[in-house]
Amino acid sequence: MSLPVKVEGRERERRADPAGHTRDISTNGLYFTADSAPQPGATVSLTLSLPPTLTGGEGVLVEVLARILRVEPESSRSDGRVGVAAKIMQYDIFRANEARPN
Repeated sequence: MSLPVKVEGRERERRADPAGHTRDISTNGLYFTADSAPQPGATVSLTLSLPPTLTGGEGVLVEVLARILRVEPESSRSDGRVGVAAKIMQYDIFRANEARPN
């Protein structure tokens, strides 16, 4: 299943953050594609959007703290996007309409 994912650097710089889509996801890690990616070893915040059709009614956001393990260059993929493997260190689940802590 492909889910939308937003990537933010841990330092929360105000810049254009890469957005992508998951390809594989488990409780320990995920693989996603994006237009660009942080360097391996970087810690990032990811926001995954689960649609109401998957959650049984309301949209759900999964906020993930992850460490980038591997970045595959766009030249290795047919769609021209980079492939990113990340280890999930922590996650929180929120209803899409809930206020979240900063």
